[in-house]
Amino acid sequence: MTKEIKMNAKRVATQVPVYDLFADNFKIGTVTNFEGEGAVATIETIFSGSVTIKGEDFKDTLRLVRKEYLDDIEYAREEAKWESFAEAGSSAIFAGASMEVAYQAANDAIKGVA
Repeated sequence: MTKEIKMNAKRVATQVPVYDLFADNFKIGTVTNFEGEGAVATIETIFSGSVTIKGEDFKDTLRLVRKEYLDDIEYAREEAKWESFAEAGSSAIFAGASMEVAYQAANDAIKGVA
């Protein structure tokens, strides 16, 4: 079961339309909402690095930030799962196990990660 991630935006200073973006109290980026420009967010992701996101309005931009962030986390989980599979299988083969035992070890490894 996946843990629910709490996300929020906190205004940096009054009279300045700049907000820090947080996921589980960890700063992931910033969103600005200047007149004439609209809401523009920049977040740091695991695989894509810095990503700029612009929605129709402030609320839509926050929705898109959440989607991008959660999609990136899901991609990281999948990558970790398959990396565990490959490592466990390789380790079992290196230790002299048969292909069947190595495959089972790899499957057991991803059950713990998934």
